[in-house]
Amino acid sequence: MSFRAELRTKYVSPSGDAEPGLRERQRSKRRDTMLRAAAAVFGEKGFEEARLEDIAERAELSVGTIYNYFSSKFDLLVAMYREDRELVLKQSEAIVANPPDDPVIAISRLIQCDLETGIDYAGPAVWREILAPAFTPERYRKTFAEIYDRYTGRMLQLLELLRQRGQLDPGADCRLAARIFLGLDHLHFHEIMTEGSRSKAKLHRLIEKEVRMIYAGLKPSG
Repeated sequence: MSFRAELRTKYVSPSGDAEPGLRERQRSKRRDTMLRAAAAVFGEKGFEEARLEDIAERAELSVGTIYNYFSSKFDLLVAMYREDRELVLKQSEAIVANPPDDPVIAISRLIQCDLETGIDYAGPAVWREILAPAFTPERYRKTFAEIYDRYTGRMLQLLELLRQRGQLDPGADCRLAARIFLGLDHLHFHEIMTEGSRSKAKLHRLIEKEVRMIYAGLKPSG
């Protein structure tokens, strides 16, 4: 079999179409290109001023191709937020599956994972544009809340595991504690959005200090 025929056998189905796996990879790559282009345009022009035409030009694709994936700018924003949350969930799996022996370090690392993954995915200027619409149309507020709830569940999962290990008071309200730790997460995220990034080492020290203070009210007595 010739090299050309071998390629055709590998990448083309009997119907003459490209192999489904290849099509999916191409589609995923094109979608990632659109999201990166959208992040750049939103960061430069702001969400309100940005047009799908600008995003298509940055991605070197036609506007029609953009519409094949996303029906509006809002849909692009939701997709960017969903992508970030998926990355956080993936990165945090190892922390919850095998938490550090020190519960303060375990909780701190989960918060740090959320903050650092988000900032690596998109800078402060882009995040301000991503999150602003989350508080406007009702249907988008609900969508953003549903996406974030999955990360909320991750923190709750970690706290319940720590309680099973005897590192939280048996009577501790894990759901309420998760809200408190997530509030700390939100506070740091807001500060990064408004004040700019800080050194990771300094941020880690501050988060651990704050978590240790909160944990003092959750640890087993005696």
